[in-house]
Amino acid sequence: MLMKSGSLVPLIACMTLMTAVAPALAETAPIVTHHVLKTGKTPLAYDAAFTETELKNASGQPVVTLSAISYVLDGVKDDTKRPVMFFFNGGPGASSSPLHMSAFGPRIRSEGKNAHIIDNPNTLLDSADLVFIDPVGTGLSRTFRPDEVGQFLGVNHDAAAVLTVITNWLKSNNREASPIFIAGESYGGARLAVIAGQMVDQKTPIHLKGLLLISPALDFSTSADMTQVLQLPTLAAGAWYHRKVDRKQRSLADVVASAQNFSINTYAPALIKGAALSENERAFVAKELADFTGISADLIANANLRIDSDVFLSNLNAAQNLDTGRLDMRVTAIKAPPLNADRSAAANDPSLGLGKSNVITSPLITAYLHDELKVPVTSDYVSLSLDLNFRWNWSDVRDEQKFALNVTPELARLMKDRPGVRMMVVGGYYDLATPLWSARYAIEHSDAPLDRVRFEAYPTGHSVFNPADDLSAKADQIRTFLTPQP
Repeated sequence: MLMKSGSLVPLIACMTLMTAVAPALAETAPIVTHHVLKTGKTPLAYDAAFTETELKNASGQPVVTLSAISYVLDGVKDDTKRPVMFFFNGGPGASSSPLHMSAFGPRIRSEGKNAHIIDNPNTLLDSADLVFIDPVGTGLSRTFRPDEVGQFLGVNHDAAAVLTVITNWLKSNNREASPIFIAGESYGGARLAVIAGQMVDQKTPIHLKGLLLISPALDFSTSADMTQVLQLPTLAAGAWYHRKVDRKQRSLADVVASAQNFSINTYAPALIKGAALSENERAFVAKELADFTGISADLIANANLRIDSDVFLSNLNAAQNLDTGRLDMRVTAIKAPPLNADRSAAANDPSLGLGKSNVITSPLITAYLHDELKVPVTSDYVSLSLDLNFRWNWSDVRDEQKFALNVTPELARLMKDRPGVRMMVVGGYYDLATPLWSARYAIEHSDAPLDRVRFEAYPTGHSVFNPADDLSAKADQIRTFLTPQP
């Protein structure tokens, strides 16, 4: 997700939500194929289905498509007890491929230079039927009327389209009585929150049981000083990882906890005091911040005790002539001119791997969909498109609330409206695009019933479900989340 000067999520300020009318849709007949997965002790026989949905304009003409790829286990005697889990990623402009083809689908992309499609030992298909949604402009989306696509590239209308795909899939597959779970990653967390509000407003009749928020972006209204407070533990994690600070035999979790404690008890009060802060207090805070981040105390003091994230990233490994990733601070690259000077620093993030183009396509996923799922593809699968991100309509909200986008209360509203719904929030210590503590802070201040919220922190970057970071234990945690509660 592109945020501020350097990250994937809103490049603009903030706003709140309005109810969006569900778009006119036309769903094509699914393309269904049968498969058997043999990675576990028991083979899993399943049907894979590709469904394309047309979004139409007011005149009933198709404008653009979005699609869903589902995997449904065969031989289930009572599917009213079998969970269905829907997934989407963020961007805006990202397909579901990271969760689909690198994490939880039955077949995934192998790691390394000679990548190929392999069986996935960590698939969640043993515990739930899986539906991966590729929003407008991503995946195999087709455009019929390019000049009209913009009407679907906005906060509320995008969410309405995805929600309608979910409800249509459940109806078409006779699964409205099944326990439903929805997962959103990055901006997908914001999309999920907007969907939550729409479900309450529209009294959407689905048997919702759980929400999984993965490295979510939720509150875009956070003040500059609060951003400083909430990102400090993430900065400390990056400095700890690269050994730019004295670890003092402390673990990563210890350092993050210590930074949180300092932020709450010392840093936030210091920023609130502003010019009233004494010179001794200012010097003490600057030194403590330097000890956490590896940035010089003088530089911090001269910046009025603020540490800009771009400054932190550019300085962290400057002695080694390396740039440091924002989405994953563990990733570094030799300092060089931007691959594309016409876009924000976030798009040139070494942990994003975008190259010069604004679009990432995947011939490997294209081949999988064509060869194994028999989808009649006509172009390569679009994994990520920053062109969509740059076109996103952030004013797709009520005029009087355009400058306070905090979608977290929508999650709280849904959980209060549906007492059986639980929420799991996961994030990575090394993610400076959507800092771990920011999402937790937003949820803990949203009036959500915290007894039904579970938080998990991992030593990962933005993509917490990365095969390189061992998926097995995390997959087991999600399986537990999918299990009915007493």
